[in-house]
Amino acid sequence: METNTMKDVTNHRMIDITSLEFINQIAQILPKVLNLKQSDDNEFIDDTQVTQMLGIKKATLHSLTSKRILTYYQPCKANLFKKADVLAFIESSKRPNRAEITESAENYLIEKDKVKNRISRRDRTWTKSKTA
Repeated sequence: METNTMKDVTNHRMIDITSLEFINQIAQILPKVLNLKQSDDNEFIDDTQVTQMLGIKKATLHSLTSKRILTYYQPCKANLFKKADVLAFIESSKRPNRAEITESAENYLIEKDKVKNRISRRDRTWTKSKTA
C-alpha cells in the first residue's frame, strides 16, 4: 500500500494514510459536497442579495415582483426568493447571437416559401376548375 501525506485541516497537522483510506474518506465526503451544491439552488435569499445578483435597485426589484415577473415568497413581511428562480429569470432573458438570428431568419423564409407554394397550388386548382 502507498502511504500519502495529507494535511488534517481541522487540527492543522500532517497525518500519514494509505491510498485506500484516502479514497474511503473522499467517498464519505463527496455525497455531502454534492448535496450542498444541489441545495444552493433551493436556498432562499433576500431582496438585497437578489438586487446584487441582478445589478438592479430595490425599486426595480419591487416593480418586477409587483408585476409578477419574478417569483417570490412572503412568509412574514420580508420577500424571499429562491436562488433557482432568480437564475431561471436571468436565463430567460437570453439574447440571441448573430448565428441564431440568421438561422431563425432562414427557417422563417423556408416556411414562408412552403406556405406560398401551397397557396399557389390551390389557386391553380381553383382557377382550372372554375374555367372548366
